[in-house]
Amino acid sequence: MDLGAGGQPSGPLTCTAVGCGPVAQLRTQSLTTSAEQARTYQVRVCRNQTCTTATFASLDTSSLPSGGGVGLPLSRPAPGGGDRVSITLWNEGGAFQVEATWNADLPTHADGDVFLLDVSDPSGASVASIVKVATYETYTPNGEACGPVCFRAVFADSVL
Repeated sequence: MDLGAGGQPSGPLTCTAVGCGPVAQLRTQSLTTSAEQARTYQVRVCRNQTCTTATFASLDTSSLPSGGGVGLPLSRPAPGGGDRVSITLWNEGGAFQVEATWNADLPTHADGDVFLLDVSDPSGASVASIVKVATYETYTPNGEACGPVCFRAVFADSVL
């Protein structure tokens, strides 16, 4: 693209079609478990008071390769709002991790949102739990002159 006077584009603006990435991700440390035992765990994810639960019971973990992951179907928001969250079970060299990803279409967001990922065993005992408070930053994956304007959670100890 040629730049004219003042560094402004002199021709038509060409934008790419890169979309927004995930808003937030939480991932547990490695869990001391087998793939078969991980299938019995219940996973609870929340953003503020909006929560969803799932289990890995329906997943085939028998052929999950090291470095590979298998995901649960994306949760759909309830009528009237809610978050879309995907949950993935990762095999990291025989140690398993659970990851929750909040997708780019959150209905609302505000600094101070609280994100939770909790994994519990069949008795209800917590196996892993992460709670993070977010502030948000915006970014434009196609440049400032092109849409969309995206946002992502920034946690005190990590950024997506």
